[in-house]
Amino acid sequence: MVSYDIYKNRIRKIAAVKNFIVKFRILIISVICLILAAVTALLVMKGIVVDGASLPAQIIYGDSYEPEGGKALLSGVRFEYAHKSPRGEAKSAAKSAVSDGDGLVWSDTKPDKAGVYYIRTVTEKAFGIIGYGSPVEFEIKPKTVEFLILDEAVVYGTNPDEYAFELVGGDKLIVSGLKYDFSGFEADIVGVCANADSVKVIDSEDNDVTYCYDIVTPEKQIKLVEREITVTPVSAEFIYGGAPVGYVSAVTESTLSMLGEGDRISVETEIVTADNTPIDGNPVLAGSYKIRVKSVGIFKGETDVTERYGIKTEEGSLVIGRRPVKIATDTASREYNGKPFVSSGFEAEGLVDGHTASIASGEVAITKAGSILNEYEFTVSDGEADVTENYDITYDYGTLTVIPRRVTLNTASAEKVYDGRRLLKDDGYEFDGLAEGDTEKLIFAADIINAGKSPNVLTFIILDGSDEDVTASYSINSVFGTLEVTPRPLTVNTGSAEKVYDGVPLTGVQADASFDELVGGHYCAPYSVAEILETGDKENITLYEVFSAEGENVTSNYELAYTYGTLKITKRQLAIITGSAEKVYDGAPLYGSEAFDGLIFEGLADGERGVAAKLSELTNVGVTENKTEYAIFSGDRETTENYDISYDFSGTLKIIPRAVEIVTATASREYDGTPFVCTDAEADNLVSGHTLVVDISKNTASVTEVTEGETQNAVYYIIADGAGNPVTDNYTVTYSFGTLMITPREITVTTATDEWTYDGQIHFNNIVADVTRLVLNHKVVVDEYAEITDVDTVKNEFVCRVIDPDDAEHIVNDNYTIEYIRGTLTVTPREITVTTATDSWVYNGEAHY
Repeated sequence: MVSYDIYKNRIRKIAAVKNFIVKFRILIISVICLILAAVTALLVMKGIVVDGASLPAQIIYGDSYEPEGGKALLSGVRFEYAHKSPRGEAKSAAKSAVSDGDGLVWSDTKPDKAGVYYIRTVTEKAFGIIGYGSPVEFEIKPKTVEFLILDEAVVYGTNPDEYAFELVGGDKLIVSGLKYDFSGFEADIVGVCANADSVKVIDSEDNDVTYCYDIVTPEKQIKLVEREITVTPVSAEFIYGGAPVGYVSAVTESTLSMLGEGDRISVETEIVTADNTPIDGNPVLAGSYKIRVKSVGIFKGETDVTERYGIKTEEGSLVIGRRPVKIATDTASREYNGKPFVSSGFEAEGLVDGHTASIASGEVAITKAGSILNEYEFTVSDGEADVTENYDITYDYGTLTVIPRRVTLNTASAEKVYDGRRLLKDDGYEFDGLAEGDTEKLIFAADIINAGKSPNVLTFIILDGSDEDVTASYSINSVFGTLEVTPRPLTVNTGSAEKVYDGVPLTGVQADASFDELVGGHYCAPYSVAEILETGDKENITLYEVFSAEGENVTSNYELAYTYGTLKITKRQLAIITGSAEKVYDGAPLYGSEAFDGLIFEGLADGERGVAAKLSELTNVGVTENKTEYAIFSGDRETTENYDISYDFSGTLKIIPRAVEIVTATASREYDGTPFVCTDAEADNLVSGHTLVVDISKNTASVTEVTEGETQNAVYYIIADGAGNPVTDNYTVTYSFGTLMITPREITVTTATDEWTYDGQIHFNNIVADVTRLVLNHKVVVDEYAEITDVDTVKNEFVCRVIDPDDAEHIVNDNYTIEYIRGTLTVTPREITVTTATDSWVYNGEAHY
């Protein structure tokens, strides 16, 4: 709150200021104009360069330098640079900047490579305008550097590898192209220096900076050490040609690789035999020779530098290989005639002109049919001289072949009816075309015993005049006659048999069979036996085979004819008395097939069994007559039709009730004002798939209030099968009841928060700010609450209860437990204003108050 006196003083001050401005307005305007003029002058002068840039008098490549000077009025300065005449191919970073009006390309990147440059001062004028000083020319000069060779000696033909070459910063020498100049090679002490034109220097970014150096290459006197070299003549291989070989002296590539760059070598050689005997000129005969070095000369251009080498020599080799020649002997053939066959012709390919080949071994001949190599040994001659050792002879031997002689053999034929004895014919044959002096001899004659045909094979050997077997020298064309045995007729009567069904087949061999016209000692045995197993009759088609006395099957030698008898089986009598069975109810049918107590089959064949076919059954509790009918089986084969069956249905089927105990659940639930029912239950021994269904015809236990405590959970059930059908009557049921209980419901009551300014009164707020989880239309009433009078903050403590506003007699508070979230009650200090008095006095030297 602002008092009136303060307000009045403020108005007085404002009025005084206004009066001052009106009174001195001309002076104030003049001062403002002067200030504006001064500001304008300063803006025009800002950025005028008053001192240009200056640099050291001499800058050498690699030096660190900074521009000096460079001043401007009312503005800072910076420097820009431009390339005037760079040396080499170096590219300044300034070339990335935009060209100015003077045609130069300016950049704030300070140059560091050799060359001529400009520098200028750059300032910032008013309103963002850029100002420039006058350009000043300066030069970065190349650095003078010596390339000093440090080696005292080098091997002839190599370059020095130790040197001193001081470069700037990260610059480095490119060694790969470096060359050296030598003063000569006649003596072992020579002058050498680096070839300045071959020196190349690059910086850390691989830019060529050679132009940034003035390179000096002083000459150094060094010793040339002998270069080791092994001189090896070129080896050579030749083929024998009957004349000296054309070998020319030369050295190997290995030797050439040991020479210094640009040097050439000349050698003189001699050829010696394996036992070191020198040869005059080049050798002629096949063999291995050695090539020796007699003298060596090495030159660089026209200068003899042989003395600069430490020379060793090795021997080369010269081989004259044996000359390949191919000799092919004749291939010839003729038909066998009992006389020796000879053919001595040949052809030689690859001989030196004037040389001849001749047979050096005995005659090759063949008499009997077959083939042999026409194999001879040969020698080669040069006139009277034997030069065979100079040739590598390979042979292509021909073949001498005697072809078997063609002759014809015709044999006779014979025939009879089968009688178990051999038939053969070894006479009446014809044999034509034998060589003069050769004769035939019979060694085998074919025979036949069993019915059928076979060729009358006769086998001969042929003998020459010395009784030597020459059969292999003939190709015999045989025309064989025929040996034939015809089948013997045989009649078989299979016979008849009969019996009552017993589950065992009646076979054809149980009947008496008869046979006629068998060869003496032969007998018949069945191989396909007729049989009958079921009731009825069938033809006895039993088939037989014939065997010899030794057990050999000779049926094919007979022509069988059959007369068939009959096989017959009649029905068997069977009486069946049905059995009894019982079980506890399990929801599944009890079938007559399960009733074995008292079950009797009277008259059943051995190994056969009865299988229930038409079933009696019982599912629910009770008793019924067992009228099950049976089919008869032998293994998996039904044999019922083989019986006359009579039944006695005296057996029974019985189902007894199933005992079960139902246990109802024990459960609790938080109070919600509604009845609590729990129909959960467990039952032991129920049939699988059966379930409990609450019996709604009977009362079901429930509980609503906490005050009811624990109540017996009496619930009754119907038992239903999987289809929902009631099956309770099939059970004997007992119950075990659980309990039901209601637990208090937790609710949260939030008390109000309030605030007052102190007034000396009692304050309270008994309004419930919030209640959670009440049910139905229940309400919370406040029985006790907090109060506050003086300045403080306290919790708003309540004591509440829950009521049912629709039923005052219904006590519901016991069904709840209350949790409190307490607000606060606050009394704040009361603000007051104290105004002191205003007074004035005329000065009198005394204190006033």
